[in-house]
Order: sequence, then structure tokens, then C-alpha cells
Amino acid sequence: MYEHHDAVLHSVREGVLIVDDDGVLLLANDEACRLLGLPSDAERHRVSDLGLQPATVEILTSGRAVTDQVVRPRERLLAVDVRLVGEPSAGSGGTVSTLRDTTELRTVAGRAEVARGRLDLLYQAGSRVGTTLDVVRTAEELAAVAVPRFADFATVELLEPVLRGEEPRGTKLEMRRAATAGIHDDHPLHPVGELFASLRPALSPPGHRRAGQSSGPI
Repeated sequence: MYEHHDAVLHSVREGVLIVDDDGVLLLANDEACRLLGLPSDAERHRVSDLGLQPATVEILTSGRAVTDQVVRPRERLLAVDVRLVGEPSAGSGGTVSTLRDTTELRTVAGRAEVARGRLDLLYQAGSRVGTTLDVVRTAEELAAVAVPRFADFATVELLEPVLRGEEPRGTKLEMRRAATAGIHDDHPLHPVGELFASLRPALSPPGHRRAGQSSGPI
């Protein structure tokens, strides 16, 4: 029975530590040793002598119960629970601590937050872009949504016939800057209303900076 319980203790994916009321480590399972970087002969040594960070030592030896206390040993984020056992007043107390690695959980939570932010952006774009049938106003709304979420500065160019409510025709087309947006007004962009020449089927839009400055399209 002892061998069975010992095998289970050392195979679980949660660190388990038993510390007596003198701060001596009585038991550390394999997962606890891995998470804390403890040597194989750590048992029967004081926790304060095992090279752990002071904050971790304090939690494991303070003699008080804690729940989901976060410590960061060895570039990991560990959630620590400590429970009191025995009778401290009778000199037979101690603690049982469990450790859970939340590093990957925090990473997943961060990704979920990014995805939530993107969904929020899509919602805002859907509610703010296309509020009128005016094509110039729609261009202004589109530029405003892009800044500062995607860029410091953004512009929208429209084909000249589109601005007049017509279908683009021919091989040589002209584009006019319909809207700009930036994190500040003093931006390095050509002004609204400027006309550009574009030959179909060119794929690259016109440059976005004045002569002497270079930048990729936004």
C-alpha cells in the first residue's frame, strides 16, 4: 500500500511539499522538484538552504495558509496552496503545499485576450464604418478605425470615378486621397484631395510620403 501511494504521489502533475514547523523539507514529489529546481537530496534540508527565492521560501515556511499565491521561480508562474497540518502549539505542526504550473495557462489567456481585442475591433469597425452612403465619409471612418490599432497613420485613396459615383473604366486611372488619420495632426502624409495617377493593373498604391521620405504603403 505504501509503495502504491508513493508511486501515485510521484507521478501526479502537481507539486507536493511537506514542511515541518522548523522549516525542514520532509517530502517533495518529482513534480515539485522539477518546478522548483530542487536537487534529488533536497529532503531533510531546510527550505531556506535550497537556493529558492526569498518570496518562495517565505510562503513555504511562514506557517500560514495561502490559496493560489503566485510565485515566479525559474521563469515559471506557479500557483501555490498551503494548508496547515498537525498541532503547531504542541510542536508537531507543519504544512502541506501544492504547486501548479500556470505558465502555459497565462500564455493561453494572453492569446484569448488578443482574440477578444480583435473581435472588439471588428465590432467597432462594423458599427462605425459605413454609417452613411457618402463614400468620402466612409473613407474617413475607415481611416479612423485603423488608427491607432493598426498604424500610427493611415490614408484612403479612391479612384476618381468612384468619387463621382461612377464605375472605373479605361486603362489609365486616377486616384484621389479621400481621407487621412494619424496619432497627431502633424503627419508626413500627402493632404486630402491630392490626385495620383495609377496605371492598371499596377498593384502597388501610390507612395504615402512627400519627396525625400520613403515608406511602404499603409
